[in-house]
Amino acid sequence: MRLIVFFTFVFVLVVTGCQPSETKRGKAMIEQAHIDSLLMRYFKLNRFSGAVVVKRNDTLIYNNSVGLANYQSNIAFSDTTSFKVGAITELFTARIIREMESNGLLRLEDTVANYVPAIKKKFTIEALLAHTSGLQTIGQIRETNPNLDYDPIAYANYSEADLHSGVKSDLGYNVLGLVIESISGDSYQNVLDKYCLKWGLENTYFDKEYRSQAKGYTGYSNYRGLGMELHESEILEPRLAFSSRGLKSSIYDVLTFSEKLDTVALSGYLPTDGFSYSLLKDEVITMVVLSNYRHPVAGEITKSISSLLRGESYDIPLRRQSVQVDTVTLDSFVGRYLIAPTVSFEVKRRSDSLFVSMGENETFIVPQSQNQFFFKDMDAAMRFVLDTEGKVSEVELLNGFLYSDQKAKKILD
Repeated sequence: MRLIVFFTFVFVLVVTGCQPSETKRGKAMIEQAHIDSLLMRYFKLNRFSGAVVVKRNDTLIYNNSVGLANYQSNIAFSDTTSFKVGAITELFTARIIREMESNGLLRLEDTVANYVPAIKKKFTIEALLAHTSGLQTIGQIRETNPNLDYDPIAYANYSEADLHSGVKSDLGYNVLGLVIESISGDSYQNVLDKYCLKWGLENTYFDKEYRSQAKGYTGYSNYRGLGMELHESEILEPRLAFSSRGLKSSIYDVLTFSEKLDTVALSGYLPTDGFSYSLLKDEVITMVVLSNYRHPVAGEITKSISSLLRGESYDIPLRRQSVQVDTVTLDSFVGRYLIAPTVSFEVKRRSDSLFVSMGENETFIVPQSQNQFFFKDMDAAMRFVLDTEGKVSEVELLNGFLYSDQKAKKILD
C-alpha cells in the first residue's frame, strides 16, 4: 500500500511538474506561428526578404528567414549570410573607440585634431560619439556644395557646424574611423578584424571579399509597364559608407555583438544599397531583423514582434486585394487634399471606383479595407482618417508601409 501511495505521489509530482513546461512550450509555439505569419505577410507583399532572430532573456526563441539572399542565382539565406547593416555600423565604431579609451590610447574629451591634425574644427571625440558635434551629413554638404569632392577631412572642415542641430551625421562617424586608423596605424578593416576576433564574430567586415554576402534590392515596381518587377540596387561607394554605414554582418554576429551593448533601439534602411535593418535590446528582449530589401519595414516588424511577445496588440499590413465599399462611403472620401501649401491632389469617384488626380495624371486606387486603398502599379497606399464627428479630415500617405508621418489635410468646401 505504501508503495502504491509512493508511486502515486511521484506520478502527481511528474504530471504537475510538467504542466508549466508544457504551457510554456505551447505558448512559444503559438508565438513562433504568429511571427511566421507576420513575416510571410510582409514577404508576400514584396516588402521583406531576410532573417530574424529573437532572444527572450538569455533564451533563443525565434530564428527564421524568408526569401533569398540572391534572387538571380537562387541562393538561400544561411546563418553566415552577411547583410549591409547601415547605422548599426556606428555601434561597432563606437565600441572600438571606447575600448581604445579603456586601453589608454585616447581620451574622449580630446579634440579630433589631436589625432587627425588636418581637421581644423575643435569638436571632441565624445561629441562625435554622441552626435552633438553639429556636423552636417554628407548629403547636406553635397547639396550646398556639389563640386566639393568627398573626403572626410575636407568635408569636416567645410561643414557649417550647428551645435543645436541634433543631426545624426554619418560624416561624424566617418571621422571617428579616421581617428581609429590614426591611433592604430592600420586600416579600419584590419582594426575591425582584430576586435571581431576578440568578440567572437566571424562574418563581420567592412572592405573585403566575402562569398556569402546577400545582394541588395530596392523592391518591386512597374517601371517598364510590364507589371511589378524586382530591382537590383546600386552600391554606395565604400568610402562614403566607411565607419558610419559601411559594415556587413550576419544575423548571429549582430546578435552576439549586442551582448556588449546596453539598451538600444535602432532601425533604418539604405536607400541606395537596398538593405534595411533593426536592432532592439531592452531588459527582456533582444531582436535582430536584417533584410536585403530597401523597404524600411525592419523597424515595423521589430515593433510588431515586440508587442506580440508582450501580449499587446500589433498591426499587420493589409493584403493587396480588393474589398467591397459602398458608394456612400466612397463619396465621403471624394475631395481635394493639401500635401503642402502649394501642392494638392483630388480624389474623385467614377462609377464604383476612386481615382487620384494630380494635374493631368490620374491613378485608380483599389479598396483593401473600408478606409484604405492601394495603388496597383506601386507599393503605396492611402488611409482616410475620420475626425470625432465621423467625417474625413485627412489622408495618410503610407508609401506601402504601416506607419507614415506624411499626411494630407482635406480641404473643406
